[in-house]
Amino acid sequence: MCVFRQGRHLDKAAHLAGAMHAQVELFHCVFDPHIARPGRFGSRGIEQDICTIVDYRHRQLETTGEQLRAREIKVHTSIRWDDPPHEGIVRQVLRQEPDLLIVQSARRSRTARWARS
Repeated sequence: MCVFRQGRHLDKAAHLAGAMHAQVELFHCVFDPHIARPGRFGSRGIEQDICTIVDYRHRQLETTGEQLRAREIKVHTSIRWDDPPHEGIVRQVLRQEPDLLIVQSARRSRTARWARS
């Protein structure tokens, strides 16, 4: 299972998967706390809004999956609406029991990393 965005990490994981003839799962844990906000403008309902976001993210992930499939790598994509996202990733790992997990975290500025410490 691999969890990452496009770029250098994707290339490295693709190279590793190709060399090992491994299957790759691209997983994205998505959550938006503002979905449930009462009176949200333009809302069609919480369930519909969640489905819209999940479908959109899945199409994005499939684009990445197609790039890997073009390199003859077996790829599965999955999206889950889960909060908090880091726990959603752990739950996915427990469900799938992968041999290897690669995670790319969001970049933070030095100031933001320092403030969290």
